[in-house]
Amino acid sequence: MDQNPLIKNALKALAKKEGITEEEVRQKFALAISLALKSKDTDWQLFWTNVPCNGETPTIDEIIDYLILEFSEDEQD
Repeated sequence: MDQNPLIKNALKALAKKEGITEEEVRQKFALAISLALKSKDTDWQLFWTNVPCNGETPTIDEIIDYLILEFSEDEQD
């Protein structure tokens, strides 16, 4: 996986802060993503259709990249 170095550093920092491994942080994100993908809420379903991804479901990195772009566009408006 081609991982954005900024995301990798952020996940490492979060892992250190929480006293867990980077892999555990990724597992927690994966669980949250899995649960959110199953949501029947139409807003969540719309959100997921807007996240570009290379597979069936977006990766943590794809979601974070998407959110960064969305927030940076909001800041410019």
